[in-house]
Amino acid sequence: MAVRDIKGEHDRWIVAGLATFLLVISGLFAFLPLIALRSAYISLKTPADVERVRSTLGQLGAYGDMFGALNCLFSGSALIGVVYAVILQRRELHHQQEQIEQSRCDRDTAEKARDAELKEAAAWQRRTALIQATSFLVQAQASR
Repeated sequence: MAVRDIKGEHDRWIVAGLATFLLVISGLFAFLPLIALRSAYISLKTPADVERVRSTLGQLGAYGDMFGALNCLFSGSALIGVVYAVILQRRELHHQQEQIEQSRCDRDTAEKARDAELKEAAAWQRRTALIQATSFLVQAQASR
């Protein structure tokens, strides 16, 4: 679903703000490990270097464990997005049901009007036939 497909201006701002917030947060956290790796130059020439890299990787592991809160944030945001999508779908479904009911009423009104026109046309045809029959009988009586 694109932001331009959302109908309400308020709803559009909510979705755009949420998407921007999530993009900024994920961008910030994406660069933090790169900075950590850059600060500890990795070379494995001596056992001390290996121990230094193990220590650095352990620190990075602890750093990665910090993202549990970010995972919670993204999960919560996803849940909010799902709830918001359900709310939008309920609105659309309600609107669609109203339109269906309105079209049903319009169709019933049109059918009643058509039936009335057909009855009136049939009555006019009967009157016309009666007038023609009367005219024919008058002419037949006059010709005798």
